[in-house]
Amino acid sequence: METTEKGLKAQENIESDSRNKVNQVPWMILTITLLQCVFYLFPFDKIFIYDPTKKLECWRFITYTVVHSTHMHLLVNVLSQLVFALFLEREQGHLKILIILTTGAISGCLVSTAFHPYTLLRGSSAGAYSIIMGSFSPETIRHTHIGPYQCGFMSGNFSHSATSS
Repeated sequence: METTEKGLKAQENIESDSRNKVNQVPWMILTITLLQCVFYLFPFDKIFIYDPTKKLECWRFITYTVVHSTHMHLLVNVLSQLVFALFLEREQGHLKILIILTTGAISGCLVSTAFHPYTLLRGSSAGAYSIIMGSFSPETIRHTHIGPYQCGFMSGNFSHSATSS
């Protein structure tokens, strides 16, 4: 009898946590997106762009992601980030999104420097790709669904997430 009650309480806690994650505001990716738009309107290329000749200025390994070359470059990066990161941040949390973006940006910078040592970098493509790959990992590892179906957007139910198989 006690194990059944404990099982029911555990199931209720899981469903409650799932609802809380869906209702959580993804402020980290929204803040980063806002920063990218502001830095496009007020260009700071000279201080934030990654220049391989200035490797001692270590902030450039990350800050190049907020500087974009054209409005189309910004639009594609922001849309790809938002499409995948909004759902991923609700599932994984703010800190994990920041870690995924940061490690993706640093990795992209290092790989680009290794293969094209004299190329200046700008844009959040590496971070966006890391978010896209990060959104696939829960799908393949835990068989959960992150995206419009989890949040109920497709069914019109915005109050709680759909159960996953």
